[in-house]
Amino acid sequence: MKMSQSPYLEQVPSPVNFVLRSPNCSLEKLLELPDILTELRINKRLQKFISGEHVLDQLFDYIRGTGDERFQSPATQIVCSEIMTISENIFYFPHLINSLFKEISQSEDEITISCISRVLSVLMNLPTSNVFEIMSQTPNVINVLMNKINNYEVSQFILSIMKYSSKDELGKATGAYWLCQNGFVSDLLKLFIVSESNGDNDKIESITSLIEEITLLKESSIIFNNYLNSNENLSSFYSIIFNTKSLYVFEKGLCIIQNILACCVYSGDLCISPYNELPMVYQEICKYFEQISYHFKYENGPITQVRIQLVHLLLSLTLSNYSYIYNLIIKYKLMNILLDIFFNFNHNCTIFRQIAFDIISFIINQSVEPLKSTLLETGLLKRLVEEDKKSIQFKNQFNYYPDHHSLTIILMNNIHLVAEDDPSDETHNDLFMNQFEEYYNKHILPRETILTNHYLCEILPGDSKENEGYIFDFFDDEM
Repeated sequence: MKMSQSPYLEQVPSPVNFVLRSPNCSLEKLLELPDILTELRINKRLQKFISGEHVLDQLFDYIRGTGDERFQSPATQIVCSEIMTISENIFYFPHLINSLFKEISQSEDEITISCISRVLSVLMNLPTSNVFEIMSQTPNVINVLMNKINNYEVSQFILSIMKYSSKDELGKATGAYWLCQNGFVSDLLKLFIVSESNGDNDKIESITSLIEEITLLKESSIIFNNYLNSNENLSSFYSIIFNTKSLYVFEKGLCIIQNILACCVYSGDLCISPYNELPMVYQEICKYFEQISYHFKYENGPITQVRIQLVHLLLSLTLSNYSYIYNLIIKYKLMNILLDIFFNFNHNCTIFRQIAFDIISFIINQSVEPLKSTLLETGLLKRLVEEDKKSIQFKNQFNYYPDHHSLTIILMNNIHLVAEDDPSDETHNDLFMNQFEEYYNKHILPRETILTNHYLCEILPGDSKENEGYIFDFFDDEM
């Protein structure tokens, strides 16, 4: 017999069982006990007591902030413990869920709003939940949630709705459809615009985080972006971001844009559609390439958060698979600017360089045209050789390599391998290819080989003959 089903546990002397058996047993006395949550999972008598309608009414009163505030947190934790006996009875009494929606619409207390939102999120995810059905019949619920979006638990509840699929429509993102059909996308864009004008950075942050999480949801992000691409407020949203005087709003706006663009990439061969056939999120970004180029340029000083968001944006544009977008990248010389920042000795921003490396590697490895030809025409191969020479000089002077050195070597390795594997690759047409290969074979390859042998000798002591033919396994337990 499983422990959770053993009647013996209900007979074990414990503070909880003592209270349950006393003639004056009450929810308040149980909530005062420190081990109630631990015992709740194994004590059937306790579960049965809490599942009673009268006790559940009291429990939900505490969650809504009515009565002794000491009991609000433990009451919330009990409902969120996902004990099916308790949850099933909660769903049997719909007035309990209704009371939460009523309270959240009028409460100004952040703790109460958090507790209610957390309970709703947990209950919505349970198999027999009726939270979504009750919510969909509650007037103005989306407006209420949007007004309280600063609260983290409210944002998480909205995300739970986005993830929700009814038992009759598994995998069809029922919640996402319901939200978007009831003006969620418009409300979100309008709230961002109003928050920018009011200087409400907390709401800006909450909206950014929420959209970022929505774009990670496979089914829901598709629905969200479909509604976004047909929304009349999209143009104003982009305009606010690129014309704001607040660097914070600009940074967060760029974060949103690069995430929604990443969800609208074209799958298949390169799409050669004209401007007016692009998704609206791409049509709008086309208007601001000049500003992107202006803000992207760098000479010295720290790499700002804005510039990090811009390189993320460039990554999304590179992944788009739209030739019209690629031509704008070339027109405004964004790849040239990217390389200049990547090789610049005036900063040590590894985050920026890693994203830049991802962009260049993707273009080279996937032969993304016309971007790959443009990189080669700007002298990428020659520059890699020159930058490696500078790195060696830097190392000789300061006794360590510059921040970009290791990524530069990996890029050179990748280019060499791509050219070696495919004789028809575009790199073979580069006038500097012979010099690049000569430098690579003479300087890079021996350097990499020496480094590898050094580490192998450190790991496998002994002469070379003793270690000959040994295949090193990093996961060998006997090492």
